[in-house]
Amino acid sequence: VYGVVLGGFSSNNKYSFLGGVRATAQMVSYEVPMGLCVLIMLLTFHTTDASVMSGLQTGWGEAGIWGIFMHPMLAIIFFTCILAENNRAPFDLAESEQDLVGGYHTEYASMKWAWFFLAEYMHMITGAAFFCVMFLGGWDLLPFVAELPLVGGIGIVLLKAGIFALKVLLLLFVMMWIRWTLPRFRFDQLMRLAWQGLIPITLAILVLSGVVVFLDLDQWWLTAVLFLLVNVGVAIGAAMIGPMLPK
Repeated sequence: VYGVVLGGFSSNNKYSFLGGVRATAQMVSYEVPMGLCVLIMLLTFHTTDASVMSGLQTGWGEAGIWGIFMHPMLAIIFFTCILAENNRAPFDLAESEQDLVGGYHTEYASMKWAWFFLAEYMHMITGAAFFCVMFLGGWDLLPFVAELPLVGGIGIVLLKAGIFALKVLLLLFVMMWIRWTLPRFRFDQLMRLAWQGLIPITLAILVLSGVVVFLDLDQWWLTAVLFLLVNVGVAIGAAMIGPMLPK
């Protein structure tokens, strides 16, 4: 995203400049709920180790539960933030052809232009990988299934890598599907979604999740049910308060 911002500012074009300004505001706005989502999942799993997160979701020999079933709303918010951070539709305001010609990359061509989009797709892959680790069980084959098929040595490594890669590819497909399906937001809608929607919701989930973690429950299923109730309660509250906010 910094490349988008600096590329827009440095090309000395008013359309690129406006694209850089939009990208700056978008980056600042959506980094906050994205960081809170990561913080909540670290709080949930009590670790920053990606392999331990995946292991806890597989249950380390017992039937575990994926993060998406504990925090379904958080998964939706994190995925939305990935799209916004990547400037992917419907959040591609920084490169809006209708009003900014091409936005931040208006003055770029050939390989310089290609580098921007190579970085965007690498960012998509990285975001999808983070989503898999925190919400889709990492290398776990199916939710509530403890054991992978009996393969030994290099076979189990390749199987886990293949499962993880398949999940990343499915998420990339969903990102492209959304681009083909949804129209672009207006810029005021994009900012309102972040500051009046996602940030208050993630803050509420963070506080309530802290209470659940403080109770230090041993049964994974009971903890998961409590997390799910927290998400449902916050969703109902947001749906009731949302229409009363200024448009």
